Amino acid sequence: MLLTSRGDEVLRLCRLMCGGALPHRRCFLKYLRGCASHGRRSRDIYSTPDGKAQPFRTSGGTAASLCKVSNYTRRHLPRTLRFGLCVLLLIQPCIARAQTAPRSDTQSWNDVQLTIPLNRQFDFLISTQFRAGDNLRRFVDERGGFGLNYKPSKYLTLSPSYLYAAMQQSRTQRSHENRLSFAATVTLPKLKAFTLTDRNLFERRLRSFAADATRYRNRVQVEHPARIYDFKFNVVVSDEVFYDSSVRAWSRNRFQIGMNRKLNKHLIGEIYYMRQSDAVTTPGDINVLGTFLRFRL
Repeated sequence: MLLTSRGDEVLRLCRLMCGGALPHRRCFLKYLRGCASHGRRSRDIYSTPDGKAQPFRTSGGTAASLCKVSNYTRRHLPRTLRFGLCVLLLIQPCIARAQTAPRSDTQSWNDVQLTIPLNRQFDFLISTQFRAGDNLRRFVDERGGFGLNYKPSKYLTLSPSYLYAAMQQSRTQRSHENRLSFAATVTLPKLKAFTLTDRNLFERRLRSFAADATRYRNRVQVEHPARIYDFKFNVVVSDEVFYDSSVRAWSRNRFQIGMNRKLNKHLIGEIYYMRQSDAVTTPGDINVLGTFLRFRL
């Protein structure tokens, strides 16, 4: 216990550096009475017998101040915080990569379509598609649907259809979509063996993962026959743009180049490469290697 110039006692922590209480020390217990100011307050001081000091008590018997007791914590807490911060900084890029889906991907799209002629103007279609993504390591999209092709004239085809899609954006995130579509395809007369088609497609998307939306798609396609020795095939080049009402913008573009060949009177096979650029969805920039088998009964 120390005395100031005014005779006031100042309580100090009298403990060994190891943290143990000092035994056999005369203790003074101070009780304060009244609400007088610091310089004029009345007090009584009682002397207690010698004995072992109570843990976490000052030499005057009063409980130690919280700020004094916490000095040990103050000295060591920053060290713990610095260590934890370093660990978080090291693992943060890994956590971010795990939680954020990549912007680009390499996928394989495989379509099968069955056409059943009903009469000279109507065809019934059944289609399926399986997409492998995540750099070809797992299936990310499965689709199935049906529709009609109606040909009121030689150069026009009208196609209402329904499609169901189940998607796995990540290993833990799943969603599905019901899609109602209507397409009008115009085929122009051949010009020097070139076949030009223009498809305008409207689709209503009923989605589980987002608000419903309407999308317009326009695809222009050019087809030309080719031959390498006795191997005959058709070269197909197309470009398709998408307008999405949910973002009110032209959000996607697909450029495709490939070849198809009539394998027999019931089957046409096609292989292609497609590049998709999309600023909205994730992944949006996709390189696709695809196959398309068209069966006609």
